[in-house]
Amino acid sequence: MAWGPYIVVRLDGRVIGRTVIAEEGWTSVVFEALAEEGENVLSVEFTNDVYRPDLGQDRNVFLGETEILSLRAKPGSS
Repeated sequence: MAWGPYIVVRLDGRVIGRTVIAEEGWTSVVFEALAEEGENVLSVEFTNDVYRPDLGQDRNVFLGETEILSLRAKPGSS
């Protein structure tokens, strides 16, 4: 059984998501997290990289466009 790339996404060092990318080509992945105002660090770790040219294996991950949305409650709604 072949596994796709496994990624771990962190915000300020805290894991906010993990996933196996099961399809080739570009795939959208969505994670939700609470963040403090100000500067934050988003990181993506690719944990199961493989390069075995003797077996014809070369697993890669490319990050494309990244979008961070800020959701706020409407004033007066608690």
